[in-house]
Amino acid sequence: MSRWSSGLGRGVLFFVVLTMCVFGVIESTGAIDKADHLPHGQYLVEDATAEIDRQVTALMKRGFGREEIYKGVTDLLDWVIEYDRTTVATTFPLTDPRGLLVTDGIADTLATRCHELLKQYTLAHPEEILTEGRQAIEILFAGIPLPPGRFLGFHFQHMGNLYHLQADTLLAMPSLSDRAGVQDGFLRHLWDLNQVYEQVHRDAGERYMCRISQEDWILQRMVCEKCGNRGYRYRNQRMGMSQENTEECNKILLDRSNDPETIGKRIDCYHWGHVFTVMCSQCADTLVYSVPLPNYKIMQKEVATGKAKFPDTEELMKDY
Repeated sequence: MSRWSSGLGRGVLFFVVLTMCVFGVIESTGAIDKADHLPHGQYLVEDATAEIDRQVTALMKRGFGREEIYKGVTDLLDWVIEYDRTTVATTFPLTDPRGLLVTDGIADTLATRCHELLKQYTLAHPEEILTEGRQAIEILFAGIPLPPGRFLGFHFQHMGNLYHLQADTLLAMPSLSDRAGVQDGFLRHLWDLNQVYEQVHRDAGERYMCRISQEDWILQRMVCEKCGNRGYRYRNQRMGMSQENTEECNKILLDRSNDPETIGKRIDCYHWGHVFTVMCSQCADTLVYSVPLPNYKIMQKEVATGKAKFPDTEELMKDY
């Protein structure tokens, strides 16, 4: 169970849920939101998003042939791995919070952008190919379990890569004659994963809870630069807030009007994030970092503008 669900964290989470997490269903904004304001590397996420969008748009224009979509999707998975390795990793270590927030943001982009592509493929090919190749894929994929908790963008990317490896192994076998069954099975399993991702990212409240889950996964994946070991643990955690120091914000913050539009603009002048102090369990090295919370702001604006309804808090937290 996450640290926000017990002890002091429970008080923080309940404050958020009961006073700020009153929300309505909000249309998905994708992985990139200017409100994210990653402390480091936002430009890397945006550059990757532009390339992912370019590749997905080109694929959508070429139609939804099985061979072409299989190659396009697997090429996209390979491109993200290469971008992380050759571009992100040369700027930030991939196992510290800066690098992980960047690669997770790119993985979220990958998951959101693949949704319509995979959906259109299944609509163009309503009949599944249940032949020898599909049977072989099912046997291999059965040994790859879903990760626990909320299904995040980096889970989608990781499992997509595992599926890709298994499918390409089958396709490289000289004895395999059923390429269609393998490719169709891969794409439909990836579509299933994508729907799991969409279910827990369908609105601002769900995406906020995914962010909290992601924070725990960041800690689990961190490697200490000093001793080279995994095993960080939390020493302190708090909610942080910053204010934009612009002429427009300085003016709006002095405006005491309580109409929804003014309140919304006032909220836009602030940014929230969780601030963590963590310590390596092996060498006691400490590290401080922050994780931005764009959907926390969105939920507050929903409350302020009267577009909200009280959430089922048990439902919101059940998969977290």
